[in-house]
Amino acid sequence: MTYKQLLKLARRNISKKIRLPEFMIALDKVLKDMAIYKPRTISELMDIEGMGEYKAKKFGEVFIDVTFTIDVTLP
Repeated sequence: MTYKQLLKLARRNISKKIRLPEFMIALDKVLKDMAIYKPRTISELMDIEGMGEYKAKKFGEVFIDVTFTIDVTLP
């Protein structure tokens, strides 16, 4: 599974849990940028266009956890 696929899965899980459409959590472009820049902090996540302070603070830890998981498990 690719990093972007894991981010999409995380977004889907958040979406189901809080009953909001996936695009309201993060657009595909935002996930693509996360896959490129691999943010490790809420501040770094907020630097990605489309991921404002509210979304970063509300959902950011899930996406950051994906980044750390990828760093540990993928070459």
